[in-house]
Amino acid sequence: MSDTRPIPFQPIEDQKENIQPLREGRSAAALVRVFAVPTLELRESQENERDQYEAQIANTDDLDDPLQPFLDYIEWVLENFPAGQNAESGLIQLLERCTSQFRDTAHYKDDPRYLKVWTRYINYSDAPREMFVYIARKEIGKNLALFYEEYAAYLETNGKRLQAKEVYEAGIQVLARPITRLRRKYKEFLARLEAQPLAVDEDGSPALPVARAALSVKESATTVYSPGEGSSSATRSPRGKLQVFNDPTNKHTEKSGGAVLGSGGWDSIGSLAARRKENVMEAKPWAGETLESTVPAPRTKLAIYKDSPVAGKRPEHISIALDFLNDGHGEEYCLEEVLARSRKILDLTYPLPAQKVSLKDDDDDLPPRPASPTMTMHTKAATEEIYEMFNQPLQSHSTDGDTSEDDFGDNSDLFD
Repeated sequence: MSDTRPIPFQPIEDQKENIQPLREGRSAAALVRVFAVPTLELRESQENERDQYEAQIANTDDLDDPLQPFLDYIEWVLENFPAGQNAESGLIQLLERCTSQFRDTAHYKDDPRYLKVWTRYINYSDAPREMFVYIARKEIGKNLALFYEEYAAYLETNGKRLQAKEVYEAGIQVLARPITRLRRKYKEFLARLEAQPLAVDEDGSPALPVARAALSVKESATTVYSPGEGSSSATRSPRGKLQVFNDPTNKHTEKSGGAVLGSGGWDSIGSLAARRKENVMEAKPWAGETLESTVPAPRTKLAIYKDSPVAGKRPEHISIALDFLNDGHGEEYCLEEVLARSRKILDLTYPLPAQKVSLKDDDDDLPPRPASPTMTMHTKAATEEIYEMFNQPLQSHSTDGDTSEDDFGDNSDLFD
């Protein structure tokens, strides 16, 4: 009897930002089972289960379907590590092991389960288009509609709709199964294309690998291609000869994107870690290692002031009672405030000097007033004062009661 109790959502609510969504969805019961167990117990349980899956995929020689243990292992990783790819899950490494082990197995090339492993691996790749071209050269999913749908969807998402149209038409041409679904997807694509027509400068380069006759030259051939002709046939040049390289194993190859293309495609596409090795530091023990600083050293050192004692001079000390440094409310005074407080002038305020304010706003018509009296004003006032002194009459003086005239006589009219 199945358990019909509702699944508590609180453990999922607390960890929902760490859950990677999947196209096929996730099981709520599996998420609660992962997040409800303490971390230490969960890791021990996961390590034991991982060892069991590793033992299963190590002994697949006697199985009728050796792909199934890998599929079960991948499904277990997706359920027990909701965050997706990280160092603990090892999802990318597992996908690489699965895709590389059955890459040349003929009866898995058109197996939808194996193709889904490839599409999941491509989602983590840094070069998805090259991965689609690689599996096309290996003829993986050649007769499956899933390959053409996934590849066309990627091209359309990245603005290469003309190439996406080419991919749909190539799948319909080979009658990839299920052909009904592929034709429906292609019809929906044409409707979107009609709503937004192709641009003039749309990328029209081939989306799928095409075999070229120029690669089928014989060994030790001395040929040159004439760009003026439309064919790719080799013609002799009257001016000079072009040496065409041929490898000693007589495998006519082409270099494309840093890899060597053969008749069956790349021999190995490598791992994601190998393609990123230039951006990853090699793991080394930290003991005895020194890290180089990227910050340039300063040219001049900043001199720190030190109050060194002067010879013959007593060192200065400031002695202040702690009561003067605190106002009693938690606020401290500086030395200048302490000095003012000791002199009882800290809180004194002084009246501001009186300022004269002009009652008339517009003083443009008045002549400029001198800032101070001029020398001419001083001279005129002094002259008037001297005249006033000399204009006063002289007083007569008497000696011993006798009245006598001054020796100079009456000079009252001296300044008349």
